[in-house]
Amino acid sequence: MTMSFILVTALLLLKQSAANAKDDGLALKPPLGWRSWNLYVGNVHQYELVAIMNGLVNRTRKNWKGYPVSLCDLGYCDVGLDDTWQACKSPQAAPGMHYHDAEGNPLINYDRFPSMKNMTDHAKSLGLTAGWYSNNCACNDHCNFTTGECEMQIRQDSKALVDYGYSGLKIDGCGNEKNLTLWDKYLTEFSPKNPILVEHCDKNDPLLGQGCPTYHFYRTSVDIRNNYPSIMHNLGTVEPYRATNSSYPGCWAYADMLQIGVRQGLNIQETRSHFAGWAIVSSPLILSHDVNDDDVMDRIWDIIANDEILAVNQAYFGESGGVYDQANQTVLLESEGASAISLPEYQYLSKPIAKNKVAVLLMNSANETRTLTANFTNIPYADCSHDEHGSHCDFLVRDIWNHSSLGRFRDSWSIDVESHDAAFITLEKLGGMENSRLNENNKDSKGTRLGYRTQPAAVVA
Repeated sequence: MTMSFILVTALLLLKQSAANAKDDGLALKPPLGWRSWNLYVGNVHQYELVAIMNGLVNRTRKNWKGYPVSLCDLGYCDVGLDDTWQACKSPQAAPGMHYHDAEGNPLINYDRFPSMKNMTDHAKSLGLTAGWYSNNCACNDHCNFTTGECEMQIRQDSKALVDYGYSGLKIDGCGNEKNLTLWDKYLTEFSPKNPILVEHCDKNDPLLGQGCPTYHFYRTSVDIRNNYPSIMHNLGTVEPYRATNSSYPGCWAYADMLQIGVRQGLNIQETRSHFAGWAIVSSPLILSHDVNDDDVMDRIWDIIANDEILAVNQAYFGESGGVYDQANQTVLLESEGASAISLPEYQYLSKPIAKNKVAVLLMNSANETRTLTANFTNIPYADCSHDEHGSHCDFLVRDIWNHSSLGRFRDSWSIDVESHDAAFITLEKLGGMENSRLNENNKDSKGTRLGYRTQPAAVVA
């Protein structure tokens, strides 16, 4: 099967799927941003979000080319307020409700958020957008459908969202305010000229993966935890949707927020795997660490600010990226307070990013360093064509972690990868026999550039 045939087939499937997506111009690329839950959990305040907003636009660090850039310069320009802004158990709440009054209006905890409008205005003054959150008070706000109470609350929540100046909404998977059709109706009514970016966060929705007629990206997983087994479990939940071409522009499968830099939990190898895994499957990249903590930012900056990896995440060339090979042997991964999970010892993922270019991620979940090999003939969209001159399975290999070209390789490329780490490369097809002659310097008989290894270990706070 030729690459051209595969691409045509993928694009036809995309055209069919896209008919079920919202046609409002939003989320044509996986959204990038920041959200409050992983860092602050149930103890978030307006002044903290304002500080995060300021931190996203401060050009306090340099990119790998030596130029000062901010997180927003890199694309992380949205700040999402998650749960606990509500005045739960308010005396003003309607009977049986927690944070809605008798007219359906949401009740704000003004001790935490004295002026949401001032907060979103500040975001706009910095060139940022702000996102809100729906459904909670411990998931106990169960409005009544038959009396019209739920529709009234959705209507008033939609009005409040627009009045406060929010540009996005996360609809959680609990409570009764989960009617996406009603949300779409009223968000459109109150903001007809400025569509609202909607995150659908109910992984149990039976229609998940069948298009995004009323939202823009959708959760495929349980809430993420700050450990390697949880990260790999959540990453795996995207694969069934990728396999059916159900993740595409305007309708992205999402494995939850990033745990990068959030408290103790992930070492540097696991942090790299986390970010790279989300990037190659086109999952939205939503940070949740303290962007004003210099120690944390110093440790993770080269990962989250890697523009070559961000480019892989943002590219779309007919397929969102996923697993193409994995080990038959498994490893049991355990973490405190969670069930153990069994994973293949290694997994190989790929994603087409241009006509003659493919990104490849080699992930090692084993408990020791392993030699991992990318066999080019096995990689989808890597065109190993044949003619009267023989095989043309030659590629220019680039290490995008370290922004370096590794040279030209034929048939395969190998690397020693430390436990829980991942090698991230791009393969670029060489044109013509004259240009595909291999430079044999520093390569063994398998096409491996000798002496190349992953970076040494470190601990991420």
